[in-house]
Amino acid sequence: MHLAYIDDSDTKQKACDWQVMSAVLIEDRSFKLVEMGLSGIAEALIPEDKREKFEEFHACELFGGYGVFDGIEQTRRFDAIERLFTLFKALDISVIYGAVNLERLRATPYGSADPVDIAFRTCLKGIDYWVDKRIEARAFSAPDQESGTDPILRPLLQGFLEELVLIVVDECDGKIKTGIQRSFRQLRGDRKTRTDAEITPFHDDMYFGDSRYSIGIQLADLCSYFICRHLQGDGAVDGFYNWIEPHIRFSEVHPTLDGVPYTA
Repeated sequence: MHLAYIDDSDTKQKACDWQVMSAVLIEDRSFKLVEMGLSGIAEALIPEDKREKFEEFHACELFGGYGVFDGIEQTRRFDAIERLFTLFKALDISVIYGAVNLERLRATPYGSADPVDIAFRTCLKGIDYWVDKRIEARAFSAPDQESGTDPILRPLLQGFLEELVLIVVDECDGKIKTGIQRSFRQLRGDRKTRTDAEITPFHDDMYFGDSRYSIGIQLADLCSYFICRHLQGDGAVDGFYNWIEPHIRFSEVHPTLDGVPYTA
């Protein structure tokens, strides 16, 4: 099973032309290693006199030196960010994101659509795509272990039955929470009426978590922050975006340009 932690770029708090939502996919058996990694990075970065105040790695504060990170040298903060991204390579963590250009969205006939919901739906689409590719890769690399059986059908079926993704989203205000919860249930389908062909890899419901207590949400926040600034054209974050880019398995930008979304 994979845990898909989702958080947005929190564009309401700063001037930005983009709404980004990222999903960080962590295999269940790697969870404790991620937790230990973040704990060690926090212990090395946060001075002893500030540890009681430390609650989470909030990307904008860590990058800018605000909040509990105020007074910590930039070199140490940036080194901590790189160490956080090193976990992605060490533990084969995948990233998926949906992005909405707010100015272009306002110029469309559906300009009043909720950009958070668009980005969230794109993340679900990307996770579904990522799971399909995993199943296909395993099926086409699996040896035919039984003479006379289809060498592809059996591993495809096995992968379909085994792949499961639990969605965990950062806690948000009531209206946004209700909207993305509705979207999840619509896209997953009603278990009473859907057919087997409509079954998705998602767990039966999605869940919301407090970023202060969720290492996965903190990593998703980190990705959304740097992806958003990269799309904004901020060259100051190129080095950090370059750590993320090799792990991006799916991405789309909306509204599409000439009907063609960008897909990594």
